[in-house]
Amino acid sequence: MNREAIMGKSKKSQIKKKEKPARLERRVRVTFFLPAGTIGDISAVREVIDSLDNQYISDTITKFTVTGFIHSSVPLETSTEETLDHAKRLQEEIFWGHWWSSAETEGVKGVLKKLVIESIVFFLIDYPVFSQEWEIDEVLQNLKEEIFSIYAEYGRPQEEIWIVKQDIFRYS
Repeated sequence: MNREAIMGKSKKSQIKKKEKPARLERRVRVTFFLPAGTIGDISAVREVIDSLDNQYISDTITKFTVTGFIHSSVPLETSTEETLDHAKRLQEEIFWGHWWSSAETEGVKGVLKKLVIESIVFFLIDYPVFSQEWEIDEVLQNLKEEIFSIYAEYGRPQEEIWIVKQDIFRYS
């Protein structure tokens, strides 16, 4: 018995469809994590999301206007240390950040390193690539300044926000 008979395929079904060749598109991927461990943090994260959402419907659309982005789950405002125990929060919240803070502690002489563990929200944005790379760097600097400002408005100024930029290739 031949293979076609075993597989139940007729000659008609064996006609290959023309395959569309993959197109390679260069992009800039931007990732960052924002603290979401307190009600102030969560409010700040939601404002950052609103800011990114509103760029596309704004009157001032630029070549770097965000047309879509990804973020992880945002904790509920009731998911604070006061209302849920740590084990419960670990199950409900998606990402946790662990880093050493070197901020000076009030009443302590010198710099005291402190391990900070907090709930975070992950963001991913893909921007188009343009020949003037400094332009995207300027956009990212403005984004970082806006994030710092938003957190400060909610009484949660940040020591640092890491925004990472990578060249990627998308196959479409």
